[in-house]
Amino acid sequence: MGAQKYVPTIPINMMDISLEIPEFLVRKKKRGRPRKIHTLNHEENSIRKYEEWDLIKRNKYGYPYTIYFNDEAPRIGSGLRKIYVKEGRKWVHLFYHPGDPNTTFVVRSRLRLLRWKILKQSHEQYIERNKI
Repeated sequence: MGAQKYVPTIPINMMDISLEIPEFLVRKKKRGRPRKIHTLNHEENSIRKYEEWDLIKRNKYGYPYTIYFNDEAPRIGSGLRKIYVKEGRKWVHLFYHPGDPNTTFVVRSRLRLLRWKILKQSHEQYIERNKI
């Protein structure tokens, strides 16, 4: 049988191990003043942001109108939509612009004035019927 090699063991105490954070992992302090704490909460900021967007869109595209579409304006889509409307002599120009006016695109469509009046009347009946 072979002789086993003797390996001396060294008792290790927890006090011998250094628990310091190495210098390269220590986060260095940043210069300058600390960031200001905003007084308005997130909901108030988002409400203000949407009001500003609505004002920009109202000036650019006309008055806002929420209406239920079936298939009258396929580019805008079907369902309940908030659109901006400019009425002319023969045509009604519809603008659908969800989100930020600086980054998102606008979808344009147009309808005959007579068709728009019929659509508006049917939407008012829809609101009455469903008590919205």
